[in-house]
Amino acid sequence: MIVCGTDLGPSGEFAARWAAALARVTGQALRLVHVDDAEHQSLEAFPESVRDAAAAFHARLDARRAAHEDQLAHLADALGIETERVVLTGRPWEQLVANAEESHARLVVVGPHASGLGTTSRRVASHAHCPVLVAAPHDPPSFAKLPWVVGVAHDERVPALLKDIGALAAATESSLVVTRVLPELPELDGDAGEEAAALIAATDAATRKELARLTLDLGVPVEPHVASGAPAAVLLAEAKKRGAGIAVAARSGGRPRDALRRFFLGSQTERVIRHAGDVPVFVSPALAGDD
Repeated sequence: MIVCGTDLGPSGEFAARWAAALARVTGQALRLVHVDDAEHQSLEAFPESVRDAAAAFHARLDARRAAHEDQLAHLADALGIETERVVLTGRPWEQLVANAEESHARLVVVGPHASGLGTTSRRVASHAHCPVLVAAPHDPPSFAKLPWVVGVAHDERVPALLKDIGALAAATESSLVVTRVLPELPELDGDAGEEAAALIAATDAATRKELARLTLDLGVPVEPHVASGAPAAVLLAEAKKRGAGIAVAARSGGRPRDALRRFFLGSQTERVIRHAGDVPVFVSPALAGDD
């Protein structure tokens, strides 16, 4: 199942369209989820003197929820695909993550990321048990024209990530651009410059050989890409270069005590989401540890 969170605004509509497109090509069921953050309190919690006012306020909340249910139904009808609809109450990211886990979702789709800390998209991408696609702020084209640009580091769990993304690429008739970002070396003159150039050439060749080995049995078209620079910037630049391909980043799965440090310092995945712009971002929980 694919679970799609929508705020019923433009961002949520884009998320729903991307989710519906993926549901069509993969044959997965689709559930649209809207979370209303206004919860009822029991009337007994209010002093008797203001219960009539509280009851009137509750009635307005009920009317708003009914309106949201109607909006969700209209959105589902516009997608042209059979869709389950759910309206929940609570903190949007928490309810969306919980609903996806309870339904054993294979993918969560959320709307385009807005700048600033603490957005629903970033929190869902950080906490969901399954992969998360942060949709782009435009309608999805044919997935066959969207390569999955996968950033891979030196990690023994990379084959699992590539296998999962390879299966998704096969289902969407897409290709992979498997990207390894190397550290930049300073520009040097003379003999030192020649040695640096030789080292870069040798490292590039060895890296391409390793990427070819890692992707040998994926069963989809694969292009290795080796570059140097800031990993997040390289990944997004390559996705944009290829017609807004889908940038794939692995979420850090470090220990809880590391969470505060990652929140303030930001991981490469965090940077990818923050600076994605028109590029859709697929966040995989396949790798643990720092990314």
